[in-house]
Amino acid sequence: MNKHPNGTTVKLTGSFQDADSRAYIDPGTVTLKVKDPAGTIVSYTFAAGTVTKDATGKYSKSLTFSTAGEWYYRWEGTANADGLGAGADESKLQVEATVF
Repeated sequence: MNKHPNGTTVKLTGSFQDADSRAYIDPGTVTLKVKDPAGTIVSYTFAAGTVTKDATGKYSKSLTFSTAGEWYYRWEGTANADGLGAGADESKLQVEATVF
C-alpha cells in the first residue's frame, strides 16, 4: 500500500487495455470513484472534465488528500462503440497524520 503524508497531492492513474492484444484503448466512459476514510464516495469523470486523458487508454486525476486514514479508489470503464474498454480496477493508499 502506498503511504503519503497528510496534505500531499497524489496523481492517481488508470489505464484500459484490450484483453487480447494488450493495446491501450479508450473506453466509452471513464469514471474514477474515491472513498475517503469516513466512507464518503466522490465520482469524477472524463466526460465532465474532472479526469484527464494522458494518452490513448491512459487517464489520471491529481487529488490532495487532507484526512489521515485509508483511502480507496476505483477506475471504471464502459464498453466503447466497438464493444471494447469495459473494466475496473481498485486500489488504496494510506494517508498518514503529520506532526505539523
